[in-house]
Amino acid sequence: MYAAETTMEVKDDKNMVFVAPAVLADGRGGWEPCPDVLTPEEAARYLRLDLNGNWQQTLRYYREKKKLKGTRIGRRVLYTRKALEEFLERMTQ
Repeated sequence: MYAAETTMEVKDDKNMVFVAPAVLADGRGGWEPCPDVLTPEEAARYLRLDLNGNWQQTLRYYREKKKLKGTRIGRRVLYTRKALEEFLERMTQ
Protein backbone atom coordinates (compact mmCIF):
# COMPACT_ATOMS: atom_id res chain seq x y z
CA MET A 1 0.00 0.00 0.00
CA TYR A 2 1.40 3.38 -0.98
CA ALA A 3 0.18 6.64 0.50
CA ALA A 4 -0.06 9.42 -2.06
CA GLU A 5 0.73 12.04 0.54
CA THR A 6 3.68 10.12 1.96
CA THR A 7 6.43 12.64 2.60
CA MET A 8 9.54 13.14 4.64
CA GLU A 9 11.10 16.34 5.93
CA VAL A 10 14.64 17.14 4.86
CA LYS A 11 16.58 19.90 6.65
CA ASP A 12 19.47 21.72 5.05
CA ASP A 13 22.38 23.46 6.79
CA LYS A 14 20.37 26.71 7.05
CA ASN A 15 17.60 24.96 9.04
CA MET A 16 15.17 25.22 6.15
CA VAL A 17 12.74 22.35 5.87
CA PHE A 18 11.87 20.84 2.52
CA VAL A 19 9.10 18.29 2.16
CA ALA A 20 10.02 15.56 -0.28
CA PRO A 21 8.20 12.35 -1.19
CA ALA A 22 9.44 9.33 0.75
CA VAL A 23 11.17 7.02 -1.70
CA LEU A 24 12.97 3.71 -1.52
CA ALA A 25 15.92 2.65 -3.65
CA ASP A 26 14.76 -0.13 -5.96
CA GLY A 27 18.11 -1.94 -5.93
CA ARG A 28 18.66 -1.28 -9.64
CA GLY A 29 19.80 2.33 -9.43
CA GLY A 30 16.29 3.79 -9.45
CA TRP A 31 13.65 4.82 -6.95
CA GLU A 32 10.10 3.81 -6.08
CA PRO A 33 7.51 5.22 -3.66
CA CYS A 34 8.11 3.98 -0.14
CA PRO A 35 5.22 1.89 1.20
CA ASP A 36 3.85 2.38 4.71
CA VAL A 37 4.47 -1.31 5.53
CA LEU A 38 7.74 -2.85 4.34
CA THR A 39 8.94 -6.40 3.82
CA PRO A 40 12.25 -7.36 5.46
CA GLU A 41 14.15 -6.76 2.20
CA GLU A 42 12.50 -3.36 1.74
CA ALA A 43 13.32 -2.50 5.37
CA ALA A 44 16.95 -3.45 4.75
CA ARG A 45 17.04 -1.20 1.67
CA TYR A 46 15.36 1.61 3.65
CA LEU A 47 18.07 1.31 6.33
CA ARG A 48 20.74 1.05 3.62
CA LEU A 49 21.97 -2.33 4.86
CA ASP A 50 24.28 -4.31 2.59
CA LEU A 51 21.98 -6.76 0.81
CA ASN A 52 24.96 -8.99 0.01
CA GLY A 53 25.74 -9.33 3.71
CA ASN A 54 23.78 -10.72 6.66
CA TRP A 55 20.97 -8.17 6.61
CA GLN A 56 18.43 -10.73 7.88
CA GLN A 57 20.57 -11.34 10.96
CA THR A 58 21.01 -7.60 11.48
CA LEU A 59 17.24 -7.00 11.46
CA ARG A 60 16.69 -9.98 13.77
CA TYR A 61 19.42 -8.76 16.16
CA TYR A 62 17.80 -5.35 16.61
CA ARG A 63 14.33 -6.90 16.97
CA GLU A 64 15.59 -9.25 19.70
CA LYS A 65 17.28 -6.33 21.50
CA LYS A 66 13.91 -4.50 21.37
CA LYS A 67 15.47 -1.63 19.41
CA LEU A 68 13.46 -2.29 16.23
CA LYS A 69 9.78 -3.18 16.24
CA GLY A 70 8.61 -5.71 13.71
CA THR A 71 5.02 -6.84 13.22
CA ARG A 72 4.45 -10.56 12.79
CA ILE A 73 1.68 -11.48 10.39
CA GLY A 74 1.52 -15.24 10.05
CA ARG A 75 5.10 -16.37 9.46
CA ARG A 76 6.21 -13.04 8.07
CA VAL A 77 7.71 -10.11 9.95
CA LEU A 78 6.86 -6.74 8.45
CA TYR A 79 8.06 -3.28 9.42
CA THR A 80 6.19 0.01 9.40
CA ARG A 81 8.04 2.96 7.97
CA LYS A 82 7.30 4.82 11.21
CA ALA A 83 9.05 2.08 13.25
CA LEU A 84 12.09 2.29 10.95
CA GLU A 85 12.21 6.09 11.25
CA GLU A 86 11.97 5.86 15.05
CA PHE A 87 14.75 3.24 15.05
CA LEU A 88 17.01 5.55 13.03
CA GLU A 89 16.26 8.45 15.37
CA ARG A 90 17.18 6.37 18.44
CA MET A 91 20.34 5.02 16.83
CA THR A 92 21.62 8.47 15.82
CA GLN A 93 21.25 10.14 19.21
